Amino acid sequence: MIWLLTLLALAPRAFALDCTRVAAGIASAENPVLALSAAHAEIRFFGAHGSYKIADQALARSLDSQEPPGDLPAYASKLVDACALPATVGKLPKASVTLKGKTAWIIPGDGPVALPPAAEAAILDLRSLGNGAGLEEALARAVAPLLRAPLPRPKRSMRFHRGLTDEGFRTGADYYRNWIEAAQPEPYPAAGSREIPIAVLIGDRIAPAAAELASALRLSNRAWIIGRSIDVSVAETRWKPVGELGVSYRFADFGFEARCPDEIPADFSTIDEAQLIKLGMPPGLKLTEGARAHVTKFSPFKDFQEPVDASGDLRAGLIIAHGAAKLFYPYFRKKGRGLFDERLLETLRQAKPNSRAD
Repeated sequence: MIWLLTLLALAPRAFALDCTRVAAGIASAENPVLALSAAHAEIRFFGAHGSYKIADQALARSLDSQEPPGDLPAYASKLVDACALPATVGKLPKASVTLKGKTAWIIPGDGPVALPPAAEAAILDLRSLGNGAGLEEALARAVAPLLRAPLPRPKRSMRFHRGLTDEGFRTGADYYRNWIEAAQPEPYPAAGSREIPIAVLIGDRIAPAAAELASALRLSNRAWIIGRSIDVSVAETRWKPVGELGVSYRFADFGFEARCPDEIPADFSTIDEAQLIKLGMPPGLKLTEGARAHVTKFSPFKDFQEPVDASGDLRAGLIIAHGAAKLFYPYFRKKGRGLFDERLLETLRQAKPNSRAD
C-alpha cells in the first residue's frame, strides 16, 4: 500500500543552529592555542554574526577565568549559529552495497559504489557517517550511480574579503573590503543509466556534507527523506578543531532559486524496501524561505570595542592579531610561522591585566 504524504508548509520563525543535530569533525594535533587562533580568525571573518565585535567579545569572555584555549563551550554559546563539540575519529567506513529484495542499501565510504542491475530502488544510509576527511568525495561516489543527470548543488552566499577591511584609518580608497557573493559548486556527477526511487536515511546527527547532499536530493524531488528532518543550517557549517574539542560554525546561506528553508521535514519515519519501489519519485515540497540569520557584509569602521581591565581582553587581543595576520598575510603562514607562533605563546604566558592608564 502506498502511504499518503502530507506536505507541511513551514511558517517563518526564529531558527538557530541546533547543536544536537551536528556531527563533529576530527581532533587537531596542533597546539590548542594556535588552533584557537586559527579557528577564531575564520569565525571572526566568515561567520554568521553581524560584526567583529560579537566574535571578539565571545573570545574575550571565554578567556577571563581560564588561560588559552579557554572555555570553548562558553565561547561558542556567545556566537551566532556555532557549537562547541567533542571531536570524533571521523574515519570513513568501507563503502558497501547490499541488495535486499529489489532494493539496494548503500552506505557511502571508502571505495567504489556500483548499483546492482536488479535494483529497482535504492536506500542511501547517511546515519553513521562522521564529519571526516574524504566524506564529500565518498558521497559523490555513492550517489553517482543513482543519477542519470548531474544533480545541482545549492549556491552558497558567503562573505569574501579582499585584504583586511579597514577598521579605523579609512583613507577613502576602500580597496580593502568585504562583500557577499553567491558561489556555485560543481554539481554531483552522474554515472547512472536509469532513474529509480531513492530514500535517504537521516539520523539524529548529520555531517554538513551529508546534509547538503540530502537537501539537494529532496529539493530536486529525487529522494524521499526518512527518519529525522534535515536542519539546513547544519549543511552550512564548517568545522574548526581546537585540541580534543572543536567549533562548528555557519559560514554561508544555501539556496537554489530562493534561499533554502530552515528545515526540510522527513517524509516518513521508517520505510521498507517494497514500499519504496511502489512510492516512485517524491512530489515537490511547499516550504517557506529560511528565517535563520543571514551571512552579511561587515561594516567595521570605527566599530570600536569598549576596553575592559580583564585578562580575557588582553589574551583575546593577542590571539585576534595573531590569527588575522596569519589568515591575510602569507609571510606569517610560511616564512615567519615558527617565530611568530612562539612569540604568541610567549606573550600569552606574560599577559596580565593592567589599568587603562597603563
